[in-house]
Amino acid sequence: MDFLHRNGVLVIQHLQKDYRAYYDFLNFMSNVGDPRNIFSIYFPLWFQLNQTVGTKMIWVAVIGDWFNLIFKWILFGHRPYWWIQETQIYPNHSGPCLEQFPTTCETGP
Repeated sequence: MDFLHRNGVLVIQHLQKDYRAYYDFLNFMSNVGDPRNIFSIYFPLWFQLNQTVGTKMIWVAVIGDWFNLIFKWILFGHRPYWWIQETQIYPNHSGPCLEQFPTTCETGP
């Protein structure tokens, strides 16, 4: 798992360094695409406009949420943000500094 976490840290560093100019846009899109919005905003709206689309949307949301849960069970463990603090790969606490945002550490089962 150290291999996966180490590469996850590299990807996070790349995104945080090279896409900093897009922070506002990416943060906005993260909020728009938040799964809670599907159940509370998008599904009721689309169901009133077109029941077929609304029904398909809720099924996609339920199945997607189910896959998310299954993958969290299969790939359980520390997220890269916490893994950095606990691994022995980075000597003398020389681990990379990763920024965390409110949606970074979504909790789940």
